Amino acid sequence: MVFKKGHKINLGKKNRLGKPHSEESKRKISEVTKGEKNPMYGKHHREESKRKIGEAKNGRKLSEEHRKKISETLKGRRNHYSED
Repeated sequence: MVFKKGHKINLGKKNRLGKPHSEESKRKISEVTKGEKNPMYGKHHREESKRKIGEAKNGRKLSEEHRKKISETLKGRRNHYSED
């Protein structure tokens, strides 16, 4: 496995890598990151950051299956892609 420099991971017996969170854990995580408790609450990305994110995603090829899933998700909804 490749991890960013400085990231530590416990690969011992108590490792949860690849195991899903329990419903209770998911609920707790959700409560801790809602609204003003979220570290990004009230903040916005700088234009430079937005440009970098866009460049990273630009040119990425999506599989036909993935494109169909996106299409199905957006059908019938009012969103900035629809002409409603």
